[in-house]
Amino acid sequence: MQTPSINTRVQRVQRIAVAYVANSGTDGTDFVTDLLADVMHYCAAKRLPFCVSFSRAQGHFAAERLENGP
Repeated sequence: MQTPSINTRVQRVQRIAVAYVANSGTDGTDFVTDLLADVMHYCAAKRLPFCVSFSRAQGHFAAERLENGP
């Protein structure tokens, strides 16, 4: 499986944003904040380490930016 481009990743999140805003009634400008808070609640309920996942995500983001540029 080929690694998705940053543009593909952005488009994927755009589709998630549209669905999230439609289902949550949140303001689209608050999408990222509200989604992250909900993911934190999900992790707490499922006993998943949000901080570890977030730290790993930061590493993935940095590596992908280096590979693909801004």
